Amino acid sequence: MLPWVQYWYNASFHHTIHMSPYKALFGRDPPSVVSYVHHADDPPALQETLQTRDALLRLIKTNL
Repeated sequence: MLPWVQYWYNASFHHTIHMSPYKALFGRDPPSVVSYVHHADDPPALQETLQTRDALLRLIKTNL
């Protein structure tokens, strides 16, 4: 989970620097993480992994 927390923190807007730490370092906005859209032909393990990732990202966003 730590890499996702680190990504979310670095991609979030910080009022003190008026941009995200990612943009301050690289000079561009961070890449976005697209929410999973269910496809019936996706393997069940992939579906579960991506749904878990989306739930985790929602939790991180709420807590940070």
